[in-house]
Amino acid sequence: MQTELFTLLTLLTDYLVMVVSVWMAMYIVGRGYPSRIAARAIIVLLAIAFYSYDAFTGVLGPVGADQEVRLLTVMIGLVAGFHFVHSLLPGKNQKETLWIQYMVTLGGLVGSIIFLRAPNPGAGSRLLVENTVFDSPYFIVGIIQVLIAWAMFYGLWLIIRERTLPNNRSLMISLVLGISTIGYGLLAAILQRPLPRLVSALLILGAITFLGYSVAKYHTLIERRISLRDLPITGLSLFGVTAIYVIASWQNGFSLQQI
Repeated sequence: MQTELFTLLTLLTDYLVMVVSVWMAMYIVGRGYPSRIAARAIIVLLAIAFYSYDAFTGVLGPVGADQEVRLLTVMIGLVAGFHFVHSLLPGKNQKETLWIQYMVTLGGLVGSIIFLRAPNPGAGSRLLVENTVFDSPYFIVGIIQVLIAWAMFYGLWLIIRERTLPNNRSLMISLVLGISTIGYGLLAAILQRPLPRLVSALLILGAITFLGYSVAKYHTLIERRISLRDLPITGLSLFGVTAIYVIASWQNGFSLQQI
């Protein structure tokens, strides 16, 4: 009974993360694009949506992306996330930390090449954050991810020190929660035992929720008020989310009545 409840909670959280990420990305496209800051946030949201979709389908059955593709989405989301944080810095700090931006981009490329060429470790439990073996190539990828996360925290510290966003605490909380998921994976590696993935999924859901609050209250990432042309974007996002749910259910053998 407890296992079924845990599985259900993980599924619901994954589905909510996927739906909200897609909706937020489409919303920002309609009201914030072509801002460079908004474009980077959109990439992060779409990477989260893809990862959550694969996690959702993986819990239901063996259907899902390969391990390399999932790791690629994580790396893309991390690199884009750092670029997003870097774009929030004042001009002076952006120039001073430009070398960090180059190193993060290079680290993302190196990490992607490593896990694309490394042997597939096999599909573990989608309900758990698997611990990393220290003598595997994925340990190097984990180190790169942790370094990128630390670079993002350094960027947040600079933003707080320079008071770039004095009234937008919700955006800062969103970024901290998102980065904390890497720390949760690091904890699993240190303890050398799998941890419930529900915790990291809830952290991501919290990050997206605070981002949505920041967009609603402080108009973060958006430049236009609502208009009639925003309605087709909203409708497209709803149809897209519904299609993802139907396709995932159909691939895992659910009948039309069950869907």
